[in-house]
Amino acid sequence: MFQLRVLFFLVISGLFLSSCAPTFTESKTAGNGSAESVALVSDNETPTLSDVRDRTERPTPKIQPAKTVTEGDLGAGNKIRIKMLPGFSSQPYLCSSSNSCEPVKILSATSSNVSMHNPDNGSSKEAANIIADVELSDETLEVVGKKIEDSAKGKKILIMTPDAELSELSAGGLTEPNALWTSAAKGYVTEFMAQYFTDLGYSVAIYSDEAQLVPTETAQDLVDLHEAVGQSIFIYQYNTLFQLPTKKDGSFNWTLGKTAHDLKEAYGADLGLFVYIRDSYSSGSRVAAQILAAAVFGVGIPGGQQVGFVSLVDLETGNILWYNRLISGGGDLRTFEPAFDATENLLEDIPL
Repeated sequence: MFQLRVLFFLVISGLFLSSCAPTFTESKTAGNGSAESVALVSDNETPTLSDVRDRTERPTPKIQPAKTVTEGDLGAGNKIRIKMLPGFSSQPYLCSSSNSCEPVKILSATSSNVSMHNPDNGSSKEAANIIADVELSDETLEVVGKKIEDSAKGKKILIMTPDAELSELSAGGLTEPNALWTSAAKGYVTEFMAQYFTDLGYSVAIYSDEAQLVPTETAQDLVDLHEAVGQSIFIYQYNTLFQLPTKKDGSFNWTLGKTAHDLKEAYGADLGLFVYIRDSYSSGSRVAAQILAAAVFGVGIPGGQQVGFVSLVDLETGNILWYNRLISGGGDLRTFEPAFDATENLLEDIPL
């Protein structure tokens, strides 16, 4: 497993350094009948996440912020929580040390000179780069750890907890995982995917350890297996240098095994969506090293990068019906809009 991970990141580094595009994705669909029998690939392209957001008619709750603050006014003892809302929107809350929270409007630091008595005079700008704990919307929370009823119509999709890890990249190239960043990314990706599939008319459930519908060990084993199988697809399906002899004809047949059926029985879902993503961000010392290396030696030191893959799994058989990989030199899963863009890239060309 360790050797596979090392090879995986070596391949990623090679692809990243050889690619001029800041972001690219590439998907594969099972070539046999199983993909069409479950995923029902249509002749029309599946709407993108942006398409769904633009056309959604669900009303967005109107929450009147209790007060307006600037980024610089967020003092010690206070923290921000992002509450997700229907219609692909959100509302920041300011929470005190006593755990009482109130909705707020947060202005960017560049708007600190705006009179707080007249924050809506046209010159103020809301902060868009707030990194904070993310709470799922009430509508999404209703399907967390819940079995999809047999009476539900359309495809039934189980969204597994994203296997995500966000890290800070040191000057020496070491990565240090950040719990807040990781938690925010999981919240954003889960919420966007839940709203996306729901708005497309599918029945959705979200996996939860706390629900104990399946043993935690079973679910974690499947998530770990998806990581290993997904990395193998990444290396041996796409890369001609490492491509397996059985994959040279372009055939796509990978599986998570029959244990996936346990999720089908527990959650009543036909399809499972498994997400793996790793994202890193240069520390201040890393940025300084990049600038110094470029100025003095004329060489570039790579910064953080975003890499991931997503699989649509037939929970009856465990077969992977569709897989999409993502590599990006930009993006930011820690904040709302960049996380939306990354989720849209992950779901690009999903055969529904």
